[in-house]
Amino acid sequence: MRSFSIFSFVLRRLADDWKLLLSIFSGILIASTLVAGAPAYLSTLERLTLNTAINRSSQSFVNIMVVAPNVPLVDANLRTADEQMDRALKEYISEFYAGRERYIKGSVLLAGTPSRPLSQEAAGIVSRGYLQYLSNVEDHVTFEDGNMSSSVVVQGERGPVIEAVVAAPSAQLFGLSVGDEVELTPSLGNPTVVIAKIVGVML
Repeated sequence: MRSFSIFSFVLRRLADDWKLLLSIFSGILIASTLVAGAPAYLSTLERLTLNTAINRSSQSFVNIMVVAPNVPLVDANLRTADEQMDRALKEYISEFYAGRERYIKGSVLLAGTPSRPLSQEAAGIVSRGYLQYLSNVEDHVTFEDGNMSSSVVVQGERGPVIEAVVAAPSAQLFGLSVGDEVELTPSLGNPTVVIAKIVGVML
């Protein structure tokens, strides 16, 4: 009776099933190569898609929108976002870059107006509103009354006091005019209230 050897048994199995094992090894090798090269492939594909869209555009300029949601509105975060934007512009589209505008939209807040002030009563009707900012907006709008707001922020008794402009339809809807003040707060029980002084009504 022949002695049993694990090593010789494995060799015989490899010799008998070499085609199957070769196909399995080849499949693993191909899959590993594809997984390793996927990030570079996707990055190249995104760049190619951008270049193709630019080349096929029939306009003399192309608008690109970059969205950064849920960014706390503090100076450090805004500076970081601008630095990242500058690096991306320099790296990818500096050859045909012309300029950019910044648009910031704040969270929806409770809004108290002269005709509908904030009320602690459960049955009171409360309006909602938000603050938004668009760079160079004064170059693209006409004012029905008043003028453009400044960037000056004054600390009031309950929170910051800022200047703001409102669109004519919103001013008509909420009964706002130049000189009115709008109170903005996250909740009725919040001690901090932002006072927005209306200095202009734009068309």
